[in-house]
Amino acid sequence: MMQIFGFYIKQVVIALLLLLVSINVNTFSEQAETNNALSFKRLTTREGMPASSVNVILQDSRGFMWFGTGDGLVRYDGHDFRVFRPDANDPNSISHNSVLALKEDSNGDIWVGTDEGGLNLWHREAEKFIHYFHDPNDESSLSDDSVSDLLINDDGTIWVSTIGGGLNLFDPKTGRCERFIFHPDKADSLDHDTPNDNLIRVMMRSRQGIIWLGTNLGGLNRFDPQTRKFQYYEHDPLDSESISHNRIDSIAEGVDGTLWLGTEQGLCCLDPQSEYIERFEYDPNDPDALQNPTIESLFVDSKGNVLAGTDGGGLHCYDPRKKQSVNIIHNKYDDRTLVSNVIRSIYQDDNGDFWMGHFPSGVSYANKLNTPFRVYRNIPGQDNSLSDDRVLSVIEEDSGNLWVGTDRGGLNY
Repeated sequence: MMQIFGFYIKQVVIALLLLLVSINVNTFSEQAETNNALSFKRLTTREGMPASSVNVILQDSRGFMWFGTGDGLVRYDGHDFRVFRPDANDPNSISHNSVLALKEDSNGDIWVGTDEGGLNLWHREAEKFIHYFHDPNDESSLSDDSVSDLLINDDGTIWVSTIGGGLNLFDPKTGRCERFIFHPDKADSLDHDTPNDNLIRVMMRSRQGIIWLGTNLGGLNRFDPQTRKFQYYEHDPLDSESISHNRIDSIAEGVDGTLWLGTEQGLCCLDPQSEYIERFEYDPNDPDALQNPTIESLFVDSKGNVLAGTDGGGLHCYDPRKKQSVNIIHNKYDDRTLVSNVIRSIYQDDNGDFWMGHFPSGVSYANKLNTPFRVYRNIPGQDNSLSDDRVLSVIEEDSGNLWVGTDRGGLNY
């Protein structure tokens, strides 16, 4: 007996056209070594994403995916996109198009760090944005309107790193900030009570409660929230065991407490106990080494495998236990590969699936289920391809053959 599956898709057939993929990181290297045998589902302008870079990704407690882009904040429910942009006629709209940081608080509200638009709170129930800006006449206001990263504390206070104003401890109850700003006259003191660079690119809190700050020119800063003191790790051209560059774009903690650092000149691994630093450098002559020196995003899985998103070299995957690495790269002739080789953000959702934000635009999605789909689409000039991409219904015969009804291309068998 025939089974009939009727469905309508607005413009393209997502179920047949977009690809699901396996990316179980435990077997990540093995799959990747077989000629990049990983396939990705893509979310681009074709599906409704803004035509801009994806800087940060978050899954909220209700399962929505949020993408901070250079052209608005995007909420994705698995089917449709909702884009939040500034509206001059709506004082409760988001304050700036460019979104750099996202965090959800215990109330289910979303905190949004913007580039030059201050800190925003998306109030879920009221569906409006509340804004917090820098005020040059108020030292308890945000120190700078470009917010690079956010960390929410158990008591509801928020660590806010900025691009130019150092570090802030923000209290949402009062709207006031405590500032930690670099002062040149204190930079050489034995007890550092300021960071050594006010341009903070990334923050990460370790399982020990230490906050690590990646700066633009000041290297790595270790900040102890209890003592309010900073310790610096900087590049030394005469020391091969120093960090490889003073610009730190990404930080991730390993399962053993080591820190992985993404710099302008490769990947570093820091043991906070011994302070030993190991470097992993760019080598275009080694296909398994980093294919670009700039590491823009990092993720470490539960087994300790390191995923490094580069600025043009695709995704670099490293297994510290086996000391083996492999690269996953974009192929413009294959829709099952990454959207692009520039990866600005890496995120793992509650299902264990991976999302990667790209420049100049788009998201690559990799499903852990190891169930890649074969794609059927219209290919001009090929009579045996699908007659039209807009599929309205599919009928399966007992033999397993499919009849495919299209919007403008008739019936396919």
